[in-house]
Amino acid sequence: MDPELNKYILMNEAKGLVPGYPQSMLDILGKCNIAAVHGSTHKYMRGALLSLISPTMIREQLLPTIDVFMRTHLSNWDNKVIDIQQKTKEMALLSSLKQIAGSDSSSISQAFMPEFFKLVLGTLSLPIDLPAQIIVADSRQEEYCEHVETTNRRTKSIERNPPGRAWLPDEK
Repeated sequence: MDPELNKYILMNEAKGLVPGYPQSMLDILGKCNIAAVHGSTHKYMRGALLSLISPTMIREQLLPTIDVFMRTHLSNWDNKVIDIQQKTKEMALLSSLKQIAGSDSSSISQAFMPEFFKLVLGTLSLPIDLPAQIIVADSRQEEYCEHVETTNRRTKSIERNPPGRAWLPDEK
């Protein structure tokens, strides 16, 4: 994407494009979360979050912790066939719990895992109407209409000229 367009969008956040999430996501997160608010409230919440998690803090504390966790988690995958989607969901949950709880507690993670997977399934598998779906549906509808039209012409032709009766065009 064009860097100037990105800058324009970010600088004029409240004037033009209003970011948002689908209603199902807002129902899960609640009405007063950073994704649901706009304007000055959004800027206030964003500033509060950024003051808690500064780039320096991320670089010095968060990234090394995540790196150690990921290396530990990936170390036991050698010579195994894994379901990458399942393992990715597990890693997201375990990494989040490690950051929140501060320790590897397998009992907590096992209790939260089914609920977390339901949350992921509910938020990431949203029904989205893509333009391609409409085009495919339209082309199928056109094919169906052409088929019906052809069938109707054949039926009318047979009704006018039943089998066994010679058919001559009007010109003859």
